[in-house]
Amino acid sequence: MHLRTYLTFWLSVPLRGDMVSSRAHDIFSIDYPSLAEHHDLLIFDVDDTLTAYKQEIGEQTLELLKKLRQNGWSIGIYSNCSAARTEQLNKLLQPLGIFNVQRSDKPHPDGFFEVTAEYNIPPYRTVMVGDKLGTDIFGSYLAGFAKRILVEPYSATRGGRKADPWNRFVRLFEKLVYFGIFNRDEI
Repeated sequence: MHLRTYLTFWLSVPLRGDMVSSRAHDIFSIDYPSLAEHHDLLIFDVDDTLTAYKQEIGEQTLELLKKLRQNGWSIGIYSNCSAARTEQLNKLLQPLGIFNVQRSDKPHPDGFFEVTAEYNIPPYRTVMVGDKLGTDIFGSYLAGFAKRILVEPYSATRGGRKADPWNRFVRLFEKLVYFGIFNRDEI
């Protein structure tokens, strides 16, 4: 995690009411056809977005990704997972034509820019889908992404291994501050 950029999230929460563009129950409930009118690239986080925490990506998720590719979407993955997990993901995703970036500096925007540069698609034509405000959503906000969709954790909606207690606490605290204390609408 890029600590300086993450701390910027906390210092700027009161000023960034438009950080979350929309919310969805999970990746399966997003209206991708309506997004396709103005966007060409989807970037997903992995853990607790595409699959349960540190678990393999399941068949239902792979089928969704294949369908999105068949419908013309460029798809990128940006995760701050380990190098070993990245290698595992590459073996699974590269045959599908999905670019995967592993960096440990989320929410710094450089990793997000790496994906947009791979596809030569500008940030204003890009959608980020993630489960954490302070990394996925804030980083894509800093990168200038047009749409930032916050999903509920995969493990909460679909089952499977939950994130460790620290990550669950941080995710909950971020939501309480952003949506509760600063009275953001539940979009």
